[in-house]
Amino acid sequence: MRVTMARSDGYLIVFDRFFLPVNDPSDVQVGLRIGGYYSGSAGWGYVPVAGDLEGDGDIEVLARDSRGTLLGLDPRGASLVVPPAVLWERPKEPRATLVDLDGDGDLEIVTGLYKYGGSIVKVVAADGATVLWQRPVGDLNQTLTFDTIAADVSGDGVKDLLYHLIDRGTGNAVIGMLDGAGGGDLWPAPYVIRVAGSGYGGSSFWDVTPFPELFSAPGR
Repeated sequence: MRVTMARSDGYLIVFDRFFLPVNDPSDVQVGLRIGGYYSGSAGWGYVPVAGDLEGDGDIEVLARDSRGTLLGLDPRGASLVVPPAVLWERPKEPRATLVDLDGDGDLEIVTGLYKYGGSIVKVVAADGATVLWQRPVGDLNQTLTFDTIAADVSGDGVKDLLYHLIDRGTGNAVIGMLDGAGGGDLWPAPYVIRVAGSGYGGSSFWDVTPFPELFSAPGR
């Protein structure tokens, strides 16, 4: 008889009779993967996304692990027993959106996180290491609830970013728009609306006029 343990990062560890791991994932051993990538509560904010980040025609995958770390994964050669290779990690940045902000053909990674007592929207280059800009949004009681949405609202050729916060004190939805080029505010103040019903409202874009303005409305 052997003891097995499901580790918090998604590996199944097998112990021998001396309680020593016989398949602990390391440089010389391959672990048995049973999970570890989260899709979040009701799929909100933690859905894996995929795209060609390196521009070589191969698809990379971004997923959040069970520690809340955003992983850049190379799925080539992965299987049910062999996990994908980790290209890079960004701790505590679980909400990822892939978008070509400036139209140059290279994808940027937009992350949303709660850190230092507030929420932050951050734009990272495709290498997963270079931070292009970051911007705190909301206050101590407001947390990012959904992924950011990208569209060129200002008409300058750069996609801008809509963020959606929930105020835990009032229950209000707090929706704001950031300039995709540098993170500055595009609206004089965030749009605040009471969310009714049993769940949080979501955000979407529509072009409802003959002009290029785009609007966001929360669901109920």
